[in-house]
Amino acid sequence: MSDKDGRFQVGLPVGEYTLLAEYGDDLYLNLFAGDGNFATVQVQPQQITAVELRNTENATF
Repeated sequence: MSDKDGRFQVGLPVGEYTLLAEYGDDLYLNLFAGDGNFATVQVQPQQITAVELRNTENATF
């Protein structure tokens, strides 16, 4: 769940995660590592990891 500005916070065990957003009935991933692989997020103990997810489904690059 997110607030009215789309911000959310979730507690996770330390580890490496791939984040997906639910958009309608679909799961959406927009974080890529630049080499074609999905980017991951590293969760460290007692730290907040900031991640920005953007829906670029209709964007032109």
